[in-house]
Amino acid sequence: MNGGYCPVRASANIPEAIHHPWELSLSGSRSDLHGAHLTLPASEDIRANGHGGPATPPAEAKRPLRETLLARRDVFHAGLDADGLRAAENAIAGRLEPLFRQVRTVAGYAAVDSEPDVTPALALAEAMGCRILYPHVTTKTKPMRFLFWSTTKPLEPGPYDLRQPPADAEEAAPDLILAPLVGFDRALHRLGHGAGFYDRYFARMPGARRIGVAWAVQEAETLPTDPWDIPMEAIITEREWIGVEARA
Repeated sequence: MNGGYCPVRASANIPEAIHHPWELSLSGSRSDLHGAHLTLPASEDIRANGHGGPATPPAEAKRPLRETLLARRDVFHAGLDADGLRAAENAIAGRLEPLFRQVRTVAGYAAVDSEPDVTPALALAEAMGCRILYPHVTTKTKPMRFLFWSTTKPLEPGPYDLRQPPADAEEAAPDLILAPLVGFDRALHRLGHGAGFYDRYFARMPGARRIGVAWAVQEAETLPTDPWDIPMEAIITEREWIGVEARA
């Protein structure tokens, strides 16, 4: 590898992103569930200190939003047949290909439930000469690590229904992190499951490129944020690239 980039050893004929209808068979108003954006109800309450603003703390506001966005994600994923799912995953991989030319190490994840599966993207990165890492966690109080592991090797069961490399695999700091998420907005805020693994890692490794991976239906108009939440550099969906474009 020369110049800090992955030499391109293979190319893939990645199809263009497929387009899926936004209308999903969930109960509730369009603004709550079915639109391209999801907005939290505005509050007319005035706090005791005399300042206006939302009456619900961000941590409490995130809980019902997670439930709604996860429901949308589940319904979207369940509505895809095998060909549609493959096309959507390949569309994500194709949008990430320019980044794989710029880095040596790429951290992905093993998809849980209806998360986008980035295995096609990681296999493409590996074919281009990048080394692949997966997250490894033990408990909420211990930091997440990234460990080298090939996409061709099986992963082991871990906590929180995760699949991860064995604990004795080689640890490294990735150049590029593909982060799963529950929700996102156009300001590139990321809503996770609340354990804080990724935000703590991002704070320790600010030089790593942070790319959120999601289905388009996981977009919210505005996400509640806490001071420790770290925004993404970009969000990749099966429909588009949102945020800072891949650097040449």
